[in-house]
Amino acid sequence: MKKLLLTTALVMLATPALAKEYTIKEVSAPAADKPYYFEPSELTIQPGDTVTFVNAQEDMHDAMFDAVPKKVDGMIMSPMFEKEGEKWSYTFTVPGTYQFHCHPHGALGMKGTLIVGAASKPGETRTVDHEAMEHTDMKGMNMDDHAANDLAEALVCGLAGNGIARHISRQPQVLAQAREARGVGEAIE
Repeated sequence: MKKLLLTTALVMLATPALAKEYTIKEVSAPAADKPYYFEPSELTIQPGDTVTFVNAQEDMHDAMFDAVPKKVDGMIMSPMFEKEGEKWSYTFTVPGTYQFHCHPHGALGMKGTLIVGAASKPGETRTVDHEAMEHTDMKGMNMDDHAANDLAEALVCGLAGNGIARHISRQPQVLAQAREARGVGEAIE
């Protein structure tokens, strides 16, 4: 009986806790006070848990992690979503603080924070410079075309002063495309 209890105890100690799954919705509400956001925008999970990002409606969203624990190799980035219900999952194994944003809507406040286990201490995270990455085709969408659409959307929503126009204006060919495609004038620069 003692051997059975000892064996049972050892098996229970050796069995990791069951990993959990979480969902973060990517939401567009252009007429709202906050037109683009993640729901929830802050989440705490445990190492081994999986987070699934889901596009809540027909709009373009992604999740780009721009600050991660130093022990994370490479960049964590979802594909670009265009259709309602598209999703992408990632299992987080490295403890610490992760900050993420939606590339098309980050300048409009679509940002979030994920804590895996415990928050990182000062100096334990690194910044991932996604702006230095080449903005090439992401799931069939050329990012220059997407940027032109974002600029037009920002102007329609009256949000150009929130940073999106400055982001686009660093890419002269995109600004020219936006002007041509949407009839946007010189005044936005």
